[in-house]
Amino acid sequence: MKKGLAILLVLCMALSVMPGFASDVAPLTVDEVSAYLEVLREQAMQDETLTVVPDVDGSYTASFAGGMLKLADDALRADSAIVGAQIFGNTEDLRQLRCAVQEDESTQGSTLQDILNAYPCANQELYGTYEEAVVIMTGSLPGSAMVGVAERMGQNVEKITYYAYETVDGNTVRAEIGYYITENYLLSVEVAGGRVVEDGEAELARFALVQEEMDYRMYPVSEDGSVLDMFAREDLLFSGVDFLSLTAEDIADRFGDMVEDRYVQDTDGTYIRTCRWDGIELVLKYDADKMYEGVSTLYVSSSLLEGPRGACTGDTVTSLMLRFRHGEGEFNGSATVLYGADGVAPYGEVRYEDQGAYLMYVTQVPDGQVALYFNCPGMTLSGYMLAVLDGE
Repeated sequence: MKKGLAILLVLCMALSVMPGFASDVAPLTVDEVSAYLEVLREQAMQDETLTVVPDVDGSYTASFAGGMLKLADDALRADSAIVGAQIFGNTEDLRQLRCAVQEDESTQGSTLQDILNAYPCANQELYGTYEEAVVIMTGSLPGSAMVGVAERMGQNVEKITYYAYETVDGNTVRAEIGYYITENYLLSVEVAGGRVVEDGEAELARFALVQEEMDYRMYPVSEDGSVLDMFAREDLLFSGVDFLSLTAEDIADRFGDMVEDRYVQDTDGTYIRTCRWDGIELVLKYDADKMYEGVSTLYVSSSLLEGPRGACTGDTVTSLMLRFRHGEGEFNGSATVLYGADGVAPYGEVRYEDQGAYLMYVTQVPDGQVALYFNCPGMTLSGYMLAVLDGE
C-alpha cells in the first residue's frame, strides 16, 4: 500500500509540473500503433518480394520492400499475429516520418526536430541526464498515458522512444515506437505492438524520476546558416566553468591531482604555468611575483570535459557543424570562411585537408579575442583548444 502511494505521489508531482505542449498534436495511443501495423501488413502482403524466415527466438520475420514484420506465425496472413515491425528506406511511419535514404543525397529523411514535432513535446531542449531525457509525459494509469524518452551520449541523440499505455480489462497494455537517429537524421524505426506489462505504474514512476533531472541539455542544431548564433562570449561558459576566469583549482576539483605542474619564466620576468591532467592541459599567466593574471590556453583531448556547445572528443565534423553552423560559407582559396574576414572576431572557418577537417571560431571578449580550435583528423574530433589571442 505504501509503495503504491509513493508511486502515485511521484507521478502526480511530475505531471503537475509538466510544462504545456502543443494541443494540436495528438498523443500516441495503443490503437494508433495497432492500426499502423495493419497498414504494414497490407503493404507486405501486396509485395511480390515478400519472404518469411524463422528467427532463433521461435518467431518469424517477414521481409518486404521498406521493412520487416515480426510474426508469431510461420506465414503472413490476414489473421497472423504481428508482434512488431521495423521500417527503413522511404516507407512512411504512422506520423508521416521517413528514414534517411543513404543512396540518394537529395532524400535526407526526417530530422530529430521533425520527430519531436510529430508528437506532443514539453522538453524541446531535452533537459535530463547525460544518458536520457523525458520528452513528454502525459496521462495516468489506470486509464491511458504516453511517455517519450530520448536516449543519448551527451549531445548525440541515438534514439527516441514513445510509449503508449492503456488499461484494458484491468491489465496495462503497452505499445511503443522507437526512432533510431544518427547525426540528426532518422535511420530506422521499430514498432512494438500492444502487449500486457506487469507494472505500468512503476514504469511511469521511473520516467517521472528521470523527468526531474535537469543537469544536462541539448544545444540547438541546424543545417541552416541563418538559424544559429555565431560563436560568442556565452559559449565560453561550459561544463560548469568560465574559460576566461579558469584556474588550476577549477580543474583539480573535478579531475584530482595534476600529473605535471611547471612554471617557466619568460624574458620579461613574467611566468607561464603549465598544468596537466590526463587529456587536459591548462596554461596560465602570472606576473613577475607569480601573481595570477589570467588564462592563456586550454587544450582538451579527454572525453570527460565537454567544451563549448557540448563539443566532446569523438564527435564527428557533421555533429560539430550542426551546433556551430553560422553563415553559408565561401571558399577563399585555402579554407571555407563561414563568416567574418581575416581571422578577426567575429570569425569562423573550416579547412579540409589530409582526409580531416580543422575548424576555427573567434569571438570578441572585453579585453581582446578568444579563439576556439577543433582538430578533426579522419573527420572525428580528437581534441579542442581555447586560446586568448595576444595583442588583439
